[in-house]
Amino acid sequence: MKKLLSALLVLVMLLSLPGIGALAASDELTWSLDKKGTLTISGNYSGDTPPWVKYRDDIKAVVIEEGVTHIGAQCFQFCTNLKSVTIPSSVESIGAAAFCRCEKLSAVYYGGTASDWDEIEIARHNKRLTSAELVFSDAETPAPASSGKPSAGSKLK
Repeated sequence: MKKLLSALLVLVMLLSLPGIGALAASDELTWSLDKKGTLTISGNYSGDTPPWVKYRDDIKAVVIEEGVTHIGAQCFQFCTNLKSVTIPSSVESIGAAAFCRCEKLSAVYYGGTASDWDEIEIARHNKRLTSAELVFSDAETPAPASSGKPSAGSKLK
């Protein structure tokens, strides 16, 4: 019994360290933050405070995996070192202030087409997201960052 409790305690301690997996599950959510600052998310997040909130200063890139349909409100708010986000074509909506105060966000890699992007419901207070350079999976060059909503013709490389 003591060995089992000791092993469980070690596992809990390892999972709480950034860059050592930092795995958590909630509402089918799985996430990890690697040593380079890439936060990878699968499953949909719902709740008041995202489980990675204490690591938000360490997050430099976010990769949301295919199958995620919603990016929650305030999900990445105050991730002040976030530079890029990869959003799959399965995303249907982005909550209010999901990318609020992400001052360094400059690139969004989207797994769908420009017309797919236009179908995503993007709530208010996501200016950093909508003004970043947007690169689509279906074309060859990124849309200009100033357009807000991109035109067709960009591609992920």
